Formats: sequence, structure tokens, C-alpha cells
Amino acid sequence: MIVVLLSLSCHQESSLIEEPKTAKEQDKVNIEKESVENNESTERLKPPFYIINTAAVKLEAAAISKAQVLSDDGYKADYLWIPDYASLSGAEFFSVFLGPYKTKEECAIILDKYQTINPKAYGTLVSHDSKREVVHGLTDAVQ
Repeated sequence: MIVVLLSLSCHQESSLIEEPKTAKEQDKVNIEKESVENNESTERLKPPFYIINTAAVKLEAAAISKAQVLSDDGYKADYLWIPDYASLSGAEFFSVFLGPYKTKEECAIILDKYQTINPKAYGTLVSHDSKREVVHGLTDAVQ
């Protein structure tokens, strides 16, 4: 009986470690492995930095929820209030994003992969300077 319990216990533990089953799931894993490590919260980040915009919502609660869903899916995600940054549109929305990324190139690399999952996603420079910079993919980064 002890052997059976140990066997079941080992089987349950090994079943908790799941390999990605689809190409989409594998893309998520690859995107996150290549993502820039940054343990600071976005509130303490000092612009400039780049983000991949995934959604814009009116309510902070919705932004928190959408960022949490992305985080639960394995992405490095957060949100920010657009009017806080001069480089953004000024629209009174919360931007839900992947990142942040230190360079345009890092953002573009991840964006190219993420657009296979969310084709409407795009990169943006976040800064207090009014210069607007949008990244649509690697071609923008190498110009």
C-alpha cells in the first residue's frame, strides 16, 4: 500500500509540470524567455522605456484584471495611465502592456513573436518627452 501511495504521489507531482501542448503555448514560453528581466515596478521605472501595448481600457480595475490574465498566462505584463507620459497619446485610458523593454530592438523582437498571438499589438516608447515613437516590428527597429 505504501508503494502504491508513493507511486501515485510521484505521478501527481510529475503531472503538475506540463510541457506546452500547442505552438501558441510554446510561443508564449519563448517570448518570456527572451523578455528583458526587470524587477522594478513600472511606477518606479524611469522613462524612457518601450512597451508592447495589448489593450487600452477606461477603468483601472479592468487594466489590473487584463494585466493579471496576461501574467497568469506567463507574460511579463503591467499597466500604466496614458496621460502620465508625454510620448503617449494623452487619451484618458489605461494601457495594458507587455514589458517594459530597455531598447527599441528588444521590444521589436518580442513584438514580432507576440503579433502571431495578438496581431493588433504594437510597441511604443514611453517617456516624458513629447516625441511619439511607435514600433510595428523588426523593420522599424533596424531603420
